[in-house]
Amino acid sequence: MKSSTQRINYAAPYMYAVISDIHGNLEALEAVLRDVPEDVETIYCLGDVIGYGANPEECCDVVRSLGMPTISGNHDLAVTDLETDLDWFNPTAAAAVLWTREHLGEENAEFLRTRPRMMRTDEALFVHGSARDPDEYIINRVSAQENLAILKSEYPGVAICFFGHTHVKAVAPS
Repeated sequence: MKSSTQRINYAAPYMYAVISDIHGNLEALEAVLRDVPEDVETIYCLGDVIGYGANPEECCDVVRSLGMPTISGNHDLAVTDLETDLDWFNPTAAAAVLWTREHLGEENAEFLRTRPRMMRTDEALFVHGSARDPDEYIINRVSAQENLAILKSEYPGVAICFFGHTHVKAVAPS
């Protein structure tokens, strides 16, 4: 597993899209991709390509075929690391991990296993959970403010942070 931040360079102005938490749902992934404007140059994936849905292999194939810069999410790592302790997953999520292990090919497992936990451009940070912890849920104002403070102190120049994991859309202005 890569634990370092992957740095991505680009020439501004630059239009990109951000997706996250596909969880093996091919139909939803295809619907989202149909809505991505044509002038988007890059689609970033914030992890959990696999998880609950019936199409983990196909979702990985789509993400890989489009060359999406991709982060490993907690479900991606739980499926691809057989040593992962599933006790911290709820019973439904743990069952999904076990099922997905049986239905994900080695090539896609290796792809997910070797993704970084975060990526950065000059002005943006892309994480699965938070800047503090890849598996943290940012679900309230306190955790959002704490993570904004971390962004300001540990990631100078970063103007925006994109995160998934919570399955809730939100904006936390500084």
